[in-house]
Amino acid sequence: MDFTNLRLLSEGDKVFEKEIIATAIIYLPEVMLALLQAIKNMDFVSIKAIAHTLKSSFFIVGIKDESILNKLEEIEDFKILENLYFNLENIMQESLESLKIELINL
Repeated sequence: MDFTNLRLLSEGDKVFEKEIIATAIIYLPEVMLALLQAIKNMDFVSIKAIAHTLKSSFFIVGIKDESILNKLEEIEDFKILENLYFNLENIMQESLESLKIELINL
């Protein structure tokens, strides 16, 4: 996790940082669930839109794995999409733990 972008965005406002992190902890699992549903439905338009949305969310809170999100925007093969999703889910779960720790430490 790299909180550089969040720190730049907040300009040192710890209350703002807490708000962004708390929102991410709630928002990201919901978006990931929507992504999984889009993959199961083979809804490529939604998959691409959700992956694009996740890029900015990940960027702000410092989750580093844009390569998976880029692939999600390009690939239209269910098995590959499913594998990418589960890789991304693992990264997100680890990142959520780091976000929770950061939230406590702010």
